[in-house]
Amino acid sequence: MSLRASLRTARRLPDGDQQRQVLSSGAAIEFAGLEKRWGETVALAGVSFSCEAGSVTALIGPNGAGKSTLFLAAAGLIVADAGRVGVGGHPAGTPAAQRGLSLMPEQPDLYPGVSVWEHAAFIGLLYQVSEWQARAEQLLERFGLTDRRDALPHALSQGLRRRLALVMALLHGAD
Repeated sequence: MSLRASLRTARRLPDGDQQRQVLSSGAAIEFAGLEKRWGETVALAGVSFSCEAGSVTALIGPNGAGKSTLFLAAAGLIVADAGRVGVGGHPAGTPAAQRGLSLMPEQPDLYPGVSVWEHAAFIGLLYQVSEWQARAEQLLERFGLTDRRDALPHALSQGLRRRLALVMALLHGAD
């Protein structure tokens, strides 16, 4: 199954000239004619769709369908071979786009000797988030980590470690 066939609840963009307008349609995230190859392997073949702010969109597909490649392109961590990606009306990878996007890795890397709160502080200071302490407190409360703020990653369950990674992603990026 291709990535194109596995999209659910996403509004498809028309082909042709309207794809060139992808960075000005007002969607939270949009892809137009996105293509990416890894050698002979086609990861993305003309992917075009957009997601409106506040909507829930599921991206479902088998291993190797291109889901991770798509999000890496949206985050500006890889360059597509063709097509365009917009985040909040800004080209992928630009500082404005990065402020509107949070990317949480499948396997979060947490520092073993660093507490939950220190992980949040690291991200807040690294990305120069204004009022990061208040935002971190809100996120820890939202994800049930307030009472574990002094815990080290090894003392957290896998689920709580993923919540911490989500706090870190949301602290510097999109809501």
